[in-house]
Amino acid sequence: MSAARSELDPRRLAWAIMVSAATGAVIYWLVMKVGLPALTAHLSAADVDRLRAAVRSHPGWVVAAIGVVSAILALPVVLVFRAVSGPFQRRGSER
Repeated sequence: MSAARSELDPRRLAWAIMVSAATGAVIYWLVMKVGLPALTAHLSAADVDRLRAAVRSHPGWVVAAIGVVSAILALPVVLVFRAVSGPFQRRGSER
C-alpha cells in the first residue's frame, strides 16, 4: 500500500456495513412478511400443482429465476453500501 493512497475510513466502512445490513433486513421482512403471504393468499391448489410441475420439469429455469429475483432484491443493499461508504480509490492509483 502506498502512503499517498487514501484509505477508506474504518468508521465509514462499519457504518456502510450496518446500514446495508439494515436495508437487507427490511427487504427480507417485506418479502417474507408482506410479499409471500399476499402471494400465497391468491394461489389456488391448481396453481400450486402447476408450480410443482414446473419445478419438476424445469429445475434449472426455476433456480435461474430465483437467482434473478435474488439479484434484484440485493441491488438496493449494494447501492446503499456504495452510497454510504463513499468513493473508493483504485489499487495502484497514486493520486
